[in-house]
Amino acid sequence: MMAGNDEVVVTASNKTGRETIGFAAVAFASKEKKQEEQQITTLQSKASANSPNWAILNKLRQEMIKLAELEDEAKGISSSLNTSEKITSESTVSASEVEVS
Repeated sequence: MMAGNDEVVVTASNKTGRETIGFAAVAFASKEKKQEEQQITTLQSKASANSPNWAILNKLRQEMIKLAELEDEAKGISSSLNTSEKITSESTVSASEVEVS
């Protein structure tokens, strides 16, 4: 499985394509998690004794911005779904309102 420049190879015998893709996705996620943990460990090693660790604080700020953007996207998607539901529910007509000639 490839995602961007990263590649994960998974061997799964007697499995369907969907299950193999699932295994590859899990392996890729764990690889990303290990890389993030190594990055944080590197940032922690740059800390000095009596001053703030600016590298860690900047990393935290970046992660908080990413999270806020994801939440904004999720709100945008949910609000657009709510809008489409309102349009369809307002445009429905009950059987008692229809005249049959």
